[in-house]
Amino acid sequence: MIHIPASGFIYMASIIKSMLENPCINKEFEKLIAADLLPILQNETNMTENFTALHLIKKQIIEE
Repeated sequence: MIHIPASGFIYMASIIKSMLENPCINKEFEKLIAADLLPILQNETNMTENFTALHLIKKQIIEE
């Protein structure tokens, strides 16, 4: 188990959040998904063709 101070965790989360909101990073994730290097998240009830990679990643983070 890894222990991290709360302030460090909050900082890390804010950095990841800002990265995921960056359109350039979103395009890179979409390229990785298109190249089958990242799996596509499947959820039978909520999956539509209009979801972006950013939306799928945020959804996965929230569900975990």
